[in-house]
Amino acid sequence: MNVIEIPFVFGYSENQGSIWKTLYNYIRIANPLIVTPGGANAMSVNSVGQAIAGVVEYIDTSGSIPIGDENLTWVKMLERISLAINGKSKPVTLLKRGLFTDLTRMGAFFQEFIGISSGLDHKYISKLINLEAFFDTDEIKKQLHYKGGDLDQAFADTAKACPSNIWVDNLQKSMNWISDSTLQTLKKLDKMTTPKK
Repeated sequence: MNVIEIPFVFGYSENQGSIWKTLYNYIRIANPLIVTPGGANAMSVNSVGQAIAGVVEYIDTSGSIPIGDENLTWVKMLERISLAINGKSKPVTLLKRGLFTDLTRMGAFFQEFIGISSGLDHKYISKLINLEAFFDTDEIKKQLHYKGGDLDQAFADTAKACPSNIWVDNLQKSMNWISDSTLQTLKKLDKMTTPKK
């Protein structure tokens, strides 16, 4: 018996919802996108299918088999998903590790204070999210005879499974207006406070 270890998977399956709906709506709405350090491996649902077929056909021993395609930082992942959704990448702001850790601990305190159980201990989740959970996939791709390399198409296909709606569209317009207005105000303030030569 083999246990196949699967990373983040993107793609489209007809008549199926997507676990990525919240992430895709966040990318549609937020401007700029805000992420933490860290990252993970990701692959397309098509590559998962090819890898599983490869396990059945080429592996004759029992064990744990990690499969994957590309190692992506959260910044790169959001940039590429944004490109798939919007046709261009939105700016991405990287939070400092310490700030994200402080925010998650504060969230954990408030959850405990009001008695909400999330299933995750937010005091420690920053350690997991800030990890660069990367690994080399070249050898396993050769062993299982799958190529990968179709992640950008999978990001675009996932967008089909996570369609926008009127609420998200209206919120996106509002956030873009706020972002543009704030940027213009900051530029004016910068000009006003910059000493003249």
